[in-house]
Amino acid sequence: MNKSKPFIINTVFIVIGAFLLAVGINCFFVPSKICSGGVSSIGTILYYKFGVHLSVTNTLANLVLLVLGFKLLGKEAVLKSIIGVAALSVALEITSYLPTYTESEILATVVGGVVAGLGMGIIVKRMASTGGTDFIALILKRFIPHASLAGLILVLDCSIIIISGFVFESFTITIYSIIAMYLCSRVTDAVVSFGSKAKAVQIFSDNYEWRYGYLRKGYVFGQRQDNAAMRGQSQGIAPRRPRRQKDRPLGVYHYQRCQRGAGRGI
Repeated sequence: MNKSKPFIINTVFIVIGAFLLAVGINCFFVPSKICSGGVSSIGTILYYKFGVHLSVTNTLANLVLLVLGFKLLGKEAVLKSIIGVAALSVALEITSYLPTYTESEILATVVGGVVAGLGMGIIVKRMASTGGTDFIALILKRFIPHASLAGLILVLDCSIIIISGFVFESFTITIYSIIAMYLCSRVTDAVVSFGSKAKAVQIFSDNYEWRYGYLRKGYVFGQRQDNAAMRGQSQGIAPRRPRRQKDRPLGVYHYQRCQRGAGRGI
């Protein structure tokens, strides 16, 4: 039971995120022809041109992506993505019967972007995806670990949105779509990074290499010292520090450590 508890919790959050994402797409984006990026943008085009439901497009297109990403993301990530794709497909079908908002395109853009971004953020925070560009972004992040996941999604979505703008032959829809995706990206990034804290420390010292060596070994000045230093202090002798060479400039080292309390006492 304990082993399956995290899986159940992740599944619940993925389903909640999928329904929020589906509400943003079906209730706000699709009625105004605002493309939400990725597979859903392709689905929107196919829906208006050929009457194909978004749930069908989402399922078929993502099956191909899941097969391609199996080796790169691993079994667990693909399993979560399968759950995400299935949940979104079902949610898209269910929310297609909900009332839609068509009074104001700009309001639909803003509200839809926030709601869709919230749902996407919940899903990505659980290291899952609903396929499409966010699944491709998860694969790309394996090769570019320092890149923002939401930023990668934004670049991919904008490329597809521009293509869809030519299909619908509407510059206004293209602009609204880009605004919606920007809002969605910002909200996604905020949800994913929520609760993560980091502390940054700037060291100005003649002996910055000596201090940096202590930091790399896990020492925090004012809190922990090695045995030799402690023995020296017990005898009233301060720990020795290397002298600054005349030709060595003043070192400035920026150290960032993503642990609570890191750098305290410096």
